Amino acid sequence: MTSLEEKWTHREELSMADIFDPDWTIPHKAILEIERELEKTMGREKALELIEKVALKQVEKMVEEMRESMPINSFEDFLKMFQKTSDEHMWDKVNVDEYIRVEGTVRESKTVECIYADVWKKWGAPEVGYAWHCSGDFAFIGGLHPNLRLERPKCLMKGDDCCNFHMIWEEKE
Repeated sequence: MTSLEEKWTHREELSMADIFDPDWTIPHKAILEIERELEKTMGREKALELIEKVALKQVEKMVEEMRESMPINSFEDFLKMFQKTSDEHMWDKVNVDEYIRVEGTVRESKTVECIYADVWKKWGAPEVGYAWHCSGDFAFIGGLHPNLRLERPKCLMKGDDCCNFHMIWEEKE
């Protein structure tokens, strides 16, 4: 059997929903086109703000669903949920992490390659990619539990050599 035949045989086993609505998404060029059209009427800064606002609404919905399905009451709960979510949404398949480590109540990782950053840079619009993909990271982590916060001193989409994620659990009084 040729590889082309194998490809089509495999596709026949998938439903249309599986083919067109996978569990993960890659950057969609329509976002860039929408931003460019918005930019013409409202200016670049406001267009990026609107893209970020829409992205944050999506993040808020996702966080709400995650909190309902897997409540977080401790740092250990967060680590379990984060790993489960990474597996389900294939985040670990779209990034190359140089390391992931957990020390005390901090989960730290260093992402050295990211498909999102690669695609948006290729399109010459990393600032749009940041607004759509990266700006919501802080709301995502902070929205999971009041004791969680994110520090990210570097970001590939902003031209740095990596994304450093420091997810920190701090007990609130």
